[in-house]
Amino acid sequence: MSDEPPAGDLYRTVLETLPHGVCVFGPDRRVRMVNAAYQRIMEGSEVAIGEHHADIVARREAAGEFGARREEIVQVMRDDFVKAHPYELTRTRPNGTVVLARVVPLPEGGQAVVVTDVTRRARAEAEAGQRTATLQAMLDNQPDGVALFDGDGFLVAANALAARLTGLGEATMRPGRHVDELRLLQLASLEFGDMTSPAARDALARSKGTIAETGRFVRTRPDGTVLEVRTDPMPGGGFLRTYRDVTEERRARAELEAARDAAEAASRAKSGFLATMTHELRTPLHAVIGFSEAILEETRPEAVRDHAREVLEAGRQLLGLVDGLLEATRIEAGTLSLRGAVLDPLPILRAAAVSARRAAEAAGIAFEEALPEALPQLRGDAGRLRQVLDALISNAVKFTPAGGRVTLSATPLATGGTEIAIADTGIGMAPEDIPRAFEAFTQLEAGLSRRYPGSGLGLYLSRALAGAMGIGLDLQSTPGKGTTVRLAVPPAEETSA
Repeated sequence: MSDEPPAGDLYRTVLETLPHGVCVFGPDRRVRMVNAAYQRIMEGSEVAIGEHHADIVARREAAGEFGARREEIVQVMRDDFVKAHPYELTRTRPNGTVVLARVVPLPEGGQAVVVTDVTRRARAEAEAGQRTATLQAMLDNQPDGVALFDGDGFLVAANALAARLTGLGEATMRPGRHVDELRLLQLASLEFGDMTSPAARDALARSKGTIAETGRFVRTRPDGTVLEVRTDPMPGGGFLRTYRDVTEERRARAELEAARDAAEAASRAKSGFLATMTHELRTPLHAVIGFSEAILEETRPEAVRDHAREVLEAGRQLLGLVDGLLEATRIEAGTLSLRGAVLDPLPILRAAAVSARRAAEAAGIAFEEALPEALPQLRGDAGRLRQVLDALISNAVKFTPAGGRVTLSATPLATGGTEIAIADTGIGMAPEDIPRAFEAFTQLEAGLSRRYPGSGLGLYLSRALAGAMGIGLDLQSTPGKGTTVRLAVPPAEETSA
């Protein structure tokens, strides 16, 4: 006789030692065998040897064992015996435990049901899912784009803002993608510009490992967005990358720097203006004082007249400086007033030419005028127009060396307006200096030892006065070849509204 236990006893012993519950149904769908683990796991819904499968399903359905998934689970269980392949079903019981049932068809018919209590695993998975959801919610509510990579460079988590700021999109920037793969996709979409750009070369260097992933850099996206990208190592390996949109911050900083530069330039201009104006005022004042003293001491009538003439000229020079300051003040305050009468510009141009000719002859400069017999009428202020012409012609004479030429011309236009031009063969100026020449109190040649005197208000006042009358002023100049100023005067009907 053999000492070995019968096969049936051995089979039952194995079943009883298993941590999983086992219930065996025969071809007749009745319970043939069930172990203690099954009854323990299914406490409250145990089965009995010989009980029919359909009765078990009905009993459990009536007891609410299947919960909200009742119809789905009952349908599956009723179809159990017609299935020719194993399957699994996980459900939560009314007492809160989570069971995993594995159903395996048996060769002779019937089936074996193996149940496992997976409550702890389900809870752990739920907690992990909750933590993941919490982490994702935290990431999604960050003001910056955030992407977390593990020690091997694979993406662990990223928020929607990071996907947008990288140009990849949420569908592409998903967990499991490698940082190099994402970078190559960015290169292919020209996110870093063409392959010759510094940003693209830097990205390639990072992919090859020649530049460390950690660090900080700033780049501009194709749409003009300025990104600050920062990469910090994580304690357990891997790295955290943040993407910050600093477009507005950079714009505001640039505006502040521009405002600071403008303020500093204005401060320098004011300082230069005060020094220039002091110098300009002292010259005629010295003349006034000196010739006044000479008049007091002079006994010859003809000498007294000459001195008085010099005093008068110096006084007029002083008055011109003061008037220019007042005009500039009115322009800055927005209180400049102009008369809007319809007038013929030709007499004004001829009168300006007479004065210009005298000034040009005194400076050893040829003066030419090219004025037609008639010009279209314009609407404006005759005194202000004459002031503009005198200032522009004075500038032309002042900056033209002896032997040069100044020309005043006027041409009727097909539009009904007039173009007035003052051209000289003087020293000219560089194109980049032209905007500065129109600034108030600006002298392109700085310092009190400059060759050309003046307050620096001529062009500023001319443009402001011309603009107030609807007249366009354009200046073209070439160093060493001279300057041409053109006034585009509209017809009277266009400026009468």
